[in-house]
Amino acid sequence: MKETYAVEQKLIETAVANPTAGHHSDAYTEHYGRMSTEATDLVNDIVSGRKKTGEWKPFWTEWRSKGLDRMAREFQKSIEKNV
Repeated sequence: MKETYAVEQKLIETAVANPTAGHHSDAYTEHYGRMSTEATDLVNDIVSGRKKTGEWKPFWTEWRSKGLDRMAREFQKSIEKNV
């Protein structure tokens, strides 16, 4: 237990805080669940050999129009409003 705790203490030093924590995005609420599932499915398909790694970049390009850009704008607006 003490060894595990010691490792966790070292790892926590490398942690990066989520800048969107405490902020809201309607697009995140509306789209993130589906988008997360789609990304996980693609990773699993690539790892299992059903799809090529070349499908990763086009996936992100498509994802941007499916709500990722809107999420970024809404989170940025919330962050700037609450600074």
